Amino acid sequence: MNLMKLSQSKSKYIKSLHRGRYRQKYQNFIAEGTRIVDEMLHDEHVSIELIVALPEWIDRNPAITSTYKHILYEADEKSFGELSLLSTPNQVLVVARQPEQKLDMRAAENGLTLYLDRIQDPGNLGTILRIADWFGIKNVVRSPGTVQVFNPKVIQSSMGAFLRINSPQMELKQLRTQLEGLPVFAATLNGKSVYDHSFPACAILVLGNESGGVSEQLLHAADQLLTIPKGKGGFAESLNASVACGILVSEWARQRK
Repeated sequence: MNLMKLSQSKSKYIKSLHRGRYRQKYQNFIAEGTRIVDEMLHDEHVSIELIVALPEWIDRNPAITSTYKHILYEADEKSFGELSLLSTPNQVLVVARQPEQKLDMRAAENGLTLYLDRIQDPGNLGTILRIADWFGIKNVVRSPGTVQVFNPKVIQSSMGAFLRINSPQMELKQLRTQLEGLPVFAATLNGKSVYDHSFPACAILVLGNESGGVSEQLLHAADQLLTIPKGKGGFAESLNASVACGILVSEWARQRK
């Protein structure tokens, strides 16, 4: 089967999607790696624009090659490596359409919604999406100033969770307007111990910026401040944002059982 070769113009276009402003301009994003790509190719809700792969991946996937031959581009290792953002490039990447990010109202009215206040590290956001996916949380809302959900490093660290999580961007006051009546809890270093707190089934949990925590404005807007108490002999100043998220969400889930 004769496949299309990767042209310089197509390579330039893919490389442009490494940058946020071009992802916004084209409303597309890049995902790399055999596991994520396989999941995306089998998800009917994902709109794939093009696939770039090494010959060995193409040879191992004849069914996919046949189905997607009109958008499949073959590349050599050098050309593929220039497109990849991984320290060790994989064998396949896709460019896909960014799905619309909107609040899942049914899930929000029946469970926990995470609100991220200026989370800037892509790895943290990806991990938080993965945590939400593990615990069945469908909404991870991002404040203005939080990293783009379709940043390639977010996609990579989420391990496919981005396909199942809704992550719109809005101010907290806008979210509260949509979820009227739901209590808001904010994670901070000085609050009530999460282990002494009784979580309601439905709530909004605010997690703060890696270095500055939750902003003063959002702390004042919260109904309750929560903290993860240090263990005996603990000296660390703070916890990583995604680690703190995992502990807090785990406690919420434990109380739901």
